[in-house]
Amino acid sequence: MAAAGGAAPGGEGGEADIGPSSVEAAFQVAQSLMELFQTRQHDALIQHLPEAVIDRLLERKASRQREQAGLPITALQQPDETGQSLSFEELLALAQPPDLELDSYSARGVLLAVPRSATVLSSLRLAPTLFRQRYEVTTQSGEEMVLTFELQLEEALEPKYRGLQLVHKWFLKAIKGEPACPGELPLKPEPRWGPETIVQAQLAALQRGDAAGVFCFASPRNQQVTGPLERFEAMLQMPQYRPLLHHESADLLRCVHMKPDVAIVIVGVRSNIPTGEPGVTQRVVYSWTVRLQGQAASGGCADCWMTDSVSPISQNLFTA
Repeated sequence: MAAAGGAAPGGEGGEADIGPSSVEAAFQVAQSLMELFQTRQHDALIQHLPEAVIDRLLERKASRQREQAGLPITALQQPDETGQSLSFEELLALAQPPDLELDSYSARGVLLAVPRSATVLSSLRLAPTLFRQRYEVTTQSGEEMVLTFELQLEEALEPKYRGLQLVHKWFLKAIKGEPACPGELPLKPEPRWGPETIVQAQLAALQRGDAAGVFCFASPRNQQVTGPLERFEAMLQMPQYRPLLHHESADLLRCVHMKPDVAIVIVGVRSNIPTGEPGVTQRVVYSWTVRLQGQAASGGCADCWMTDSVSPISQNLFTA
């Protein structure tokens, strides 16, 4: 495991400003966060969330505990001592995007496993209270990505002799990711590509009607069921899959990890199949199940994300 590298941003030829509101202070917070991920000290990450966020999460925790205990709704307004501590697992279960935004890349890059390596790329202060730190990260399976840590400058209370003092501190707001080469799509499975990119590669092949280009990203267990290629081509002509062929457009709506090695990618596809009504097109939402193949997988599939299954989950018509 390689530690995050790079020096704190600052001017040349003089001592950098390292006050609590400075870019240097924000960089140090980002570095501390990455070190906590690399050493699996997840519970310590909670100290880098604003007090208001912690209060909201504790409120939700206490409410859930009271609901599970069968207490009346009016009792939900009375927090008790059982909800006054918070673990990292509880944080992930309770947090919502306004509190803390963690996407599927951050899950694979730093949350579910220690990154194999993390290298500082760039630091940028977008506004007086907003800072972004970018890292190039390689996961244990070999996936290559860029993670952006977004920090927010907020007021906080700190102990002071015989009281409290108001200070400004940088807090974690979001961790978002993208492929290391966002404009590139793979032609075959490789460890450096994540599940979102695998789905995008299959969608591109479906749009051009390239069944072989889709089939090569199907997992070995998938190919055993849907193969050989001739059978797979015929399957794509079935009513539930026909909207995928030569589709007009497709959007990745969401990606979530059910397990560390299983991702569910929700895709909205606008079909080019005529509906019989002028100006009306068909939109189908599909669920892709993408699985990380183990190190013992054969056929060059080891440590590659590959598709286990694709299923339609909704369909509707709308005016173009």
